[in-house]
Amino acid sequence: MGNMEKGGEEFAFWADLFQFRKKFYEPPVDNKEAEEKFWEELIRNSDEICTKYMNADFNKHGLVKKQIIDIVEDLEAKFKEARTPIAA
Repeated sequence: MGNMEKGGEEFAFWADLFQFRKKFYEPPVDNKEAEEKFWEELIRNSDEICTKYMNADFNKHGLVKKQIIDIVEDLEAKFKEARTPIAA
């Protein structure tokens, strides 16, 4: 079973997830090169987190991937919203 105690594996996952969310909180817009780098790094970092916790006891039902996907979908929505001109 996972360990939510400070220093436990599940606790570490939530800390890593928070840092992931914080790092990618503001997707760049209006700079194609920065956008590409942002999404490439996001994919690389999300893969690293999924791999790190793949065999964790608390991940038996895919919690890690589900949380990463939720964050990525939210970031995609923020990105699209930021690129959509506001109607006057």
